[in-house]
Amino acid sequence: MRCVITGVNGVVGYNLKEILFHEFGWDIIGVGSGKTKRNERVSADISDSKQMDGLVNEIKDADIFIHCAAVIDSALPLKDLFSVNVLGAINAFNLSRKLGVSLFVNISSVPVIGNIVEKPITENHPCNPETPYHLSKLHGEEVLGLLSDFKTRVVNFRIPSPVGKHMHRRTIFPILLDQAAKGEMLTVMGDSRRKQNFLDVRDLARAVELASKSTSVEGVYNIAAGLAISNKELAEKIIAKTDSDSNIRDNMRYGLSEYFEDWDVSSSKAKKDFGYTPVFSLEDSITWVAGK
Repeated sequence: MRCVITGVNGVVGYNLKEILFHEFGWDIIGVGSGKTKRNERVSADISDSKQMDGLVNEIKDADIFIHCAAVIDSALPLKDLFSVNVLGAINAFNLSRKLGVSLFVNISSVPVIGNIVEKPITENHPCNPETPYHLSKLHGEEVLGLLSDFKTRVVNFRIPSPVGKHMHRRTIFPILLDQAAKGEMLTVMGDSRRKQNFLDVRDLARAVELASKSTSVEGVYNIAAGLAISNKELAEKIIAKTDSDSNIRDNMRYGLSEYFEDWDVSSSKAKKDFGYTPVFSLEDSITWVAGK
């Protein structure tokens, strides 16, 4: 399988590249911005249609296209977010058509739904994005859905918090893992009832591989882990799986507001349509990322 992956220098793109190459034997053509050369085979600014169109001469052809590239900083001007996350998605799709790709996989985000009003969270959950980033990702989904046709089918994979190698130290999973490795105090904060869904990128790679075998899969799919857990539970599991001497400082709030987030995400549609179910537990993810 010959596969193009944009955003190959990001956490999701990098891990998909490594897993699909080493575990499934795919030929991967990584597309990056050119700022970091370590993973890409070709470089282009995805918001520049001429640069993207020019890649057809370097890549020649492909079977599947995975679009991971995005900017996530909601503090950026809206036009910059939309330039990459919407226009960039269109440019990536147009390139995929020129390459003869039959399946275009767009990596999106479960939080495009905004506030959780129904559980479990399915693909039919109302969407009211709360950040400019998630607004741009939702519009990217919508535009790609309109472009999807019999020649190049579009699948939008909505994922929760991804877990993989080389995660940026700005989210709770790598922060707690780093603190545990150093034997430091693990401080957990936020609403005690809040639960997050941590998706092992190896499961995301499996979802891509399964979808690539289908001739009919199309539309929006949630690709999630089996269970959502609290920050305190995450800290406890990290300490246990890494044999850390760390302790937990519990600074969590207990039942102070009516609304709280519980990212109970259903992947039942993906299971029904192409056989996806998560196989990696959170303990598996901790061991993998920690290198234990």
